[in-house]
Amino acid sequence: MITVACGRSANIDNTSRDPRTGSITKSGDLGTQRLRYGDCFNDPGGSGTVVVKGVPCVRDHQSQVAALLELPDGPAAEWPGTGPLADRSRSLCFGAAADALGGSLTDPTVGLSAYVPDQKSWEAGDRRIVCVLGRFDGSPLTGSLFDGST
Repeated sequence: MITVACGRSANIDNTSRDPRTGSITKSGDLGTQRLRYGDCFNDPGGSGTVVVKGVPCVRDHQSQVAALLELPDGPAAEWPGTGPLADRSRSLCFGAAADALGGSLTDPTVGLSAYVPDQKSWEAGDRRIVCVLGRFDGSPLTGSLFDGST
């Protein structure tokens, strides 16, 4: 599992969404703090990703949001560091992703990663972990992992 720290400044959403479902209908820049459950996207890579390219799930994409988790750490909690947050995200995301997929993460081609708050974002009150699924080999997904259409 790879964990990437993301900053609070990633609060942009230039995608278009279906008003009924919230699904992305037109691609655009999408801040990691604005990702929603089920969103499909492409990540430019790097350890400080703050903006990804949100895309409709019917188009080729690298990743899909499996869960959004709020850590119970209160506003006075000190920044634990990326390593400890990555450790926490592993177990939390694994369970949440398995639930989203109907109880199992058995596809050997699909891996799990997460975006966790960086120090600046943490100090601004962000306690959100974004759990993400994608293919280990980087090959594209088409469709949603949650309806079996990939």
